[in-house]
Amino acid sequence: MTLTCLAVDDEPLALDIIESYAGKVDWLRLSGRCTSSTDAISFLQGQDVDLLLLDIQLPDLNGFELLSTLRHPPLVIFTTAYESYAVESYTVDAVDYLVKPFSFERFLRAAQKAAAQKTASPIPPLAQQIKDDSVRPLFIHTDTGDVRVEVDDLLYVKGMNEYAVVRSGTQEYVVRESLRQLEARLAPFGFIRVHKSWIVSLRKITVVDRGILRVGDAVIPVGKSYRDALRQLIEQSRIG
Repeated sequence: MTLTCLAVDDEPLALDIIESYAGKVDWLRLSGRCTSSTDAISFLQGQDVDLLLLDIQLPDLNGFELLSTLRHPPLVIFTTAYESYAVESYTVDAVDYLVKPFSFERFLRAAQKAAAQKTASPIPPLAQQIKDDSVRPLFIHTDTGDVRVEVDDLLYVKGMNEYAVVRSGTQEYVVRESLRQLEARLAPFGFIRVHKSWIVSLRKITVVDRGILRVGDAVIPVGKSYRDALRQLIEQSRIG
């Protein structure tokens, strides 16, 4: 996978730093650099990119105004010297918000979030995600043998470094399998990743509110990069 990006900043030194950071990431390709919003708009009219690395205080139009002119804006990571725009950045579904000066490690984490969003599969209707045979059993391998569980009894899976905890009813099982592998196994049965460390059953969600959700007696955080996917699923099932 290669993520193409455009850096937009009126400070050449800031662009140099972004170009240097991007050059250290083999799956990130800097397609261009612009010093004003009008230059960026002209660039995007001739070439699509996956990601904007966008300053906010710019000549002509600020970063938010630039985005409003784009019919199909790419993913965006704001790179700015001002913390005061952080809340507003979430209203345009920014992937991340980097305050200058930011380290390469912080830049890389933001780029990884963008890559995760870009490679996420389109979300099918909720009814298509839950198999009719979801009551069929699964077997969880434990140190004492294979334990049969009903898929409809599963609540959530929590990743714990090199292993995961599977909650079924009042029972918890420790399995030595990655969260990514478990996500692939459980997705056809109506399970969704809502955080880097959590997979939940859509059937078992009772409340979604302000970046958290409740499943059984657990209060589970919703990661910023997963909120759009969850919001789409909720909207498909919303009444009123």
